[in-house]
Amino acid sequence: MAGTFTVTVKNPEVRFAEGKAIAEKLGASIDGDISGGTVSGVSPLGPVKAKYSALGNDLYRIEILEKPFLVPMSLIEGKIREAIG
Repeated sequence: MAGTFTVTVKNPEVRFAEGKAIAEKLGASIDGDISGGTVSGVSPLGPVKAKYSALGNDLYRIEILEKPFLVPMSLIEGKIREAIG
């Protein structure tokens, strides 16, 4: 079940570098650059994969491509907003 939302990212260049370092520590990967790409990793309940793309003016579109069935989309969206918003 995919879900899509937008988020404003302040200082995207800085946040991208921070996010890449955090992802590596957590065993996740970011394939892409500041303009777009994919993020993938594994949670205790299963794999998670998302696609992101810059829309302009620090606005990004996030599409959740894969998530554990038991994890609600609202939880994933909330965690992403908390981490990068």
